[in-house]
Amino acid sequence: MAEKILLVDDIHENLQMLFRMLNRQGFEVLIAEDGQTGLDIATDELPDLILLDIMMPDMNGFEVCAQLKALEQTRDIPIIFMTALNDINNKITGFNLGAVDYITKPIQNEEALARIRTHLTMQKLKKALQESNKNLLERHQELAAKNEELKTKNDQLDAFSYMVAHDLKNPLNLILGMTDMVLKRHSELDFESVDQLQSVIRAGQQMFEIIESLLLLARIGQQKIEAAPINMNEIIEQVEYRLSHLFKQYDGELQKTTTLPIALGYAPWVAEIWANYLSNALKYGGRPPKITIGATLQEDKKIRFWVRDNGKGLTQEAKAKLFNPFTRLADTMDAEGHGLGLAIVKRIAKKLGGEVGIESCVGEGSLFYFILPAQENQLNQQDIKQVVFNTSDHYQTTNSFTVDPHIKQMGNWKEYKSLFKPTFATTFHEMVILGDIEGILTFSENLKECIPELSEVTDHIKTLANNMQIRQLRQIAEYYLS
Repeated sequence: MAEKILLVDDIHENLQMLFRMLNRQGFEVLIAEDGQTGLDIATDELPDLILLDIMMPDMNGFEVCAQLKALEQTRDIPIIFMTALNDINNKITGFNLGAVDYITKPIQNEEALARIRTHLTMQKLKKALQESNKNLLERHQELAAKNEELKTKNDQLDAFSYMVAHDLKNPLNLILGMTDMVLKRHSELDFESVDQLQSVIRAGQQMFEIIESLLLLARIGQQKIEAAPINMNEIIEQVEYRLSHLFKQYDGELQKTTTLPIALGYAPWVAEIWANYLSNALKYGGRPPKITIGATLQEDKKIRFWVRDNGKGLTQEAKAKLFNPFTRLADTMDAEGHGLGLAIVKRIAKKLGGEVGIESCVGEGSLFYFILPAQENQLNQQDIKQVVFNTSDHYQTTNSFTVDPHIKQMGNWKEYKSLFKPTFATTFHEMVILGDIEGILTFSENLKECIPELSEVTDHIKTLANNMQIRQLRQIAEYYLS
């Protein structure tokens, strides 16, 4: 389609000359011999460019230009003034009104044609850019709406998962407790029956672990936390204690850093990262597992904490899948697990403003890491690059603990221990290690309902939990777990 040019001039000879020139170049040419007619044609036809004379009777070019720029449908049409005036003030006035260029009379055809083509090209590019921006804006708005819809659905899914998992805990605890009680109180059961009941307990414990993982996964998405300085050495100590059964089971060996730097985060969640990395290193590392943990202070004022194992190493394909929910590699199926651990690690690190990753080559073991912001005013980059304890201390567990004095004051405290079954003790101990006060309170209520004889103990546990007495709760947990 030919581009449309409007000529506005009160001198007929000028119009004829320009009409012939532009018509030969293939343009569609419109003509107006006064300002008002030019204004009317411009609003009706919306030309691609206007050549506008300044000196006209009744309505001069400046007035026409001002009115065109005031109308939304015509304000973007490029206007080139035609004038015999060589006064700089007139040119400035025209540019201030919105003109894009000037052509001085007498008009030189080649110059005029070059200026017209230039501004038509610029106008095309401007329209294309505006259309592109409009499309991008619409696309951005669509994506924003879809992201908000997806976020809402994810929040609803997290809430639903949390509700379902939370509601499953109570009946599952009851099933585990009753099954364990049947095993203890009915010694006359035959071997097959005992084996079946033990299978129920093992399956129930695995279900309990999955439920806890789902609850944690949902809490990470919903819970609002404030990052605070974390003593990573204390967390490692807690996690070692929590995984003591795995260290004994796999005969694991741990090389520890002398001092881990302080990072910013949320301690209960960071403990979950360490617990997942270390338990994976024990289950899937070499035989026996040899594990090293360390930290590197980066130039971007973040800390890279890591766990290195002596396992088989992983392929690029396997590494790409690791942090996806419910992902388990083919050669790890013999070990217990549900494929949620590393997905939880990834979500925690992201929520804390960090990231996770793995470095691994087949035959050379794996290094799992997570990155968190460092505490301000910590060691300079020159003071610490990497600290790793060079001697190997074989992990030793201990049964030494101090029994909560209140328990010893209870008349039947030794009898209470026999009623406090291993399944209950393990569950309670894990909740204490995680600092799950809500879980401890719920557990106490369920245990009291299941075994009324333990009401004195459960009431004491509830009192400690409500007062955030974690040290005393840990002493009780260690005692009943021993």
